[in-house]
Amino acid sequence: MSRSGAAALLVALTVAGCRPLPPSTSPPTTPELPGLDSAALLLLLVDRQLFDPFTVRRLADGPAAERAGLARALGRLGDPRGRVQLEIFLGDPDPETRARAAFALGQLGDPRAVPALLAAAGRADRRTGRLAVGSAARLGGALPEVVSALSGLSEEEVRERLLPSLFHVPAAEIRPVAVAALAGGGAGRRWAAYALARRADPESLPELEALLDDPDPWLRGWAARGLGAVGGAAHLPRLEALLEEPEPGPVIQALRAGRALIESGRAAPTRGWRAGVSRRLDDSRPGVRLTAVEAAGSCLPDGELGPRLAGRARAGVGRERALALLALAAGDPPEAAPLVRRAAADPDPAVREAAAEAAAALGETGILARLAADREPRV
Repeated sequence: MSRSGAAALLVALTVAGCRPLPPSTSPPTTPELPGLDSAALLLLLVDRQLFDPFTVRRLADGPAAERAGLARALGRLGDPRGRVQLEIFLGDPDPETRARAAFALGQLGDPRAVPALLAAAGRADRRTGRLAVGSAARLGGALPEVVSALSGLSEEEVRERLLPSLFHVPAAEIRPVAVAALAGGGAGRRWAAYALARRADPESLPELEALLDDPDPWLRGWAARGLGAVGGAAHLPRLEALLEEPEPGPVIQALRAGRALIESGRAAPTRGWRAGVSRRLDDSRPGVRLTAVEAAGSCLPDGELGPRLAGRARAGVGRERALALLALAAGDPPEAAPLVRRAAADPDPAVREAAAEAAAALGETGILARLAADREPRV
């Protein structure tokens, strides 16, 4: 659309939006604005962040692609006036429109949509039902209500719709459902472990501990994540064992969990943990290596890890330099301040950005004053 065309459109929509509708016994019709493209109208809604009833009505009466696009746009727009149209879309003949409406109602954040979502959870297709369950749970729908809405479905269908969104319900309600799913086998075990990890509760410690030995690496990784949230010093050796895993997921989750235990004061870094983190600093897998750099900061001061992090801060690859700098600043070893001063003049903006954060951690106000005048806005 040309600039003049867009300007004409804005004027037309503004005038239409401000003029009162004449009294009529028939439903109002959407004004015809010649030359308008549905994609442009959708873009206009989201870009202006302004709910326009005439545009919504026009697109809601359009073909399936336009209705699906409108459902997504109404979720991103975040205006509560979009709730009614999205609830109508839950019964749309197009499955993509139904699914997008179910997700968008969760984005909208209006609890009044829960009854419509619960109705769709048990009646619509599996994808829409799964998304409706998730949105209803996010908006405060109680687990018994959700289970009741699914009561007319088969046991397998209930699992498929409920378990992917189990982590949205309150932590105290998760455990009994997750325990049953873990015993049931199949893909539902992963969703159950994920829920236990995302909404970790001390009551779930027995399940999380048992999952550390599960044959599925995904479940071992989620168990490590949960222990990082609710575990204690006794779990650090169990996490240390995961650092030797062949799959990267459990290693990364164990590194993050051990760091969380140490930084929260629930555990102290042991010699074995330090040695395991040090080995992972040379891991060939970038995700593992970068996570190890971050975890090493919680083990400082350390005669081996400190110099190794300093070396990465000076000559690491990619994000290693910035992460090593932040890890050093967190531990505040003697090498940290000189390296931060050097990084503040680095040609790479990402390194200077990390230098600003590290300078704040070290209380280096002079470096911060210099970086405040940096040519890069993010610095």
